[in-house]
Amino acid sequence: MDFIALTFIRACIHTINKREPSLPCATVDPSSCLTVLDPAVSALFKVRLNDAFGKRGKSFEDLPIANIGEYSFFGIAKNLRTLEDIEFLDATVLLANKLAESQTRQGIPGGYMITIDAVDNLAQPVVIAIKAELHEALRNNSEGEIPMLELVNDIFLSKSDKLFKIGILMKKDNPEESYPNSEWTAILYDENFTPGSKPSDYFWNGFLGLDISKNGKIQTSRFYTKMVDFIAQNYQGFEAQNAAKTRLEELMANENITILDPEQIKQTIIAPDLRGDFTEEIQSEFSHLIPKDTTLLENKIENHQIYFNNGIKVTGKKNQIQQQMRIIKNSDQLRNLSIEPGATIIVLPGDPSTVKK
Repeated sequence: MDFIALTFIRACIHTINKREPSLPCATVDPSSCLTVLDPAVSALFKVRLNDAFGKRGKSFEDLPIANIGEYSFFGIAKNLRTLEDIEFLDATVLLANKLAESQTRQGIPGGYMITIDAVDNLAQPVVIAIKAELHEALRNNSEGEIPMLELVNDIFLSKSDKLFKIGILMKKDNPEESYPNSEWTAILYDENFTPGSKPSDYFWNGFLGLDISKNGKIQTSRFYTKMVDFIAQNYQGFEAQNAAKTRLEELMANENITILDPEQIKQTIIAPDLRGDFTEEIQSEFSHLIPKDTTLLENKIENHQIYFNNGIKVTGKKNQIQQQMRIIKNSDQLRNLSIEPGATIIVLPGDPSTVKK
């Protein structure tokens, strides 16, 4: 999405207070007025949004909308463009309270909820919702407003431990889907996301009401991580672990395979005596076909690591390690070893492993 092409119409910022131990969820200090968006701040904001969503490892497009109730994020946000300013302000308070209600864990930081009403170059509505988790609140100005320019820089440029999440609702025709996904789509950015995990549940699920169960980028990464853990826990010895992990990496790197079928993977990669455990531990969670998207796994698939008990790790390109490195485990292998000119022999205690010990 090209944020530079958007036109920002209006915005509002509300303060989200961290959940107090005596309360079931976070609370909101609502603003009593809209936020001034002058051209310079709007232009800067768009650049920052473009930069954020340019990080492919933390942004996710075309997520289905699952919660469409009247007071869901979608139920409120889809009508923002049609509202007068006072109604828009009231609606953003509802959205802020929706976000606060999703923050039931005490460890979730407070911060600001920013709602931007915008249109694209076809004058179609775009709603941008940002949760800025600021650990040091900015001071309001003399009129009680939050300085937008300072806030934009603090959200996107601060080097301290500050995180932000963005949800965007926009128009998109997709006649193969049922309403609302036939007319609307959502995109998500989560600064806190790491490969192999899921985006923050309270934001994408509790607040935005989205469905990530079929997102190829997220599910491929999670499936790969679960598989690596399964191999490490169930295959004994480096050779068995390495062989199984190599088959998994070859599957992920094969550009002709666009769908991951857990049942087929069980029959072709998993050892027969471990297929029952695979069904229980992996297949029960990934029971459907997964659209393969290895965006989050590029470095893991390309590189290879071998770990030893003493904390030493050998890292390199997978094909180079497989072709040039030999692991000698007994005297017969050592006697039969032919050493190329210029080669170096390194002796390490302990058994190698494909996973960190």
